[in-house]
Amino acid sequence: MGNNNSSDTKEMSGSIQSIVQANQIVVFQSSGCPYCSEAVRNLKAAGYEPTVIEATSQQRQQLAQETSSRSVPNIWIKGKYVGGCNDGPEPWMGINKILKGNKMTAFLA
Repeated sequence: MGNNNSSDTKEMSGSIQSIVQANQIVVFQSSGCPYCSEAVRNLKAAGYEPTVIEATSQQRQQLAQETSSRSVPNIWIKGKYVGGCNDGPEPWMGINKILKGNKMTAFLA
């Protein structure tokens, strides 16, 4: 499984909301997480360039407050939390389901 290059991964401080508002697609990840690698790989394969952020413990606490989930990947599209790799706040969410169901345009419109 390909890990993300460190040049592709950003470390950003600031609130979760300021980060997700400033970037179209954001993936909060943890190095070595196979689901994080899969999510980023699938987004790139579909032609998207996500902003990939190595989640700090402080950011994970903020994510838990915002989404009720500390797990990664934690994915946001245009400021909306869409879940992780295979699951999300709605049954059809999770980046793999969104990509397979051609639902990205609904978020990016």
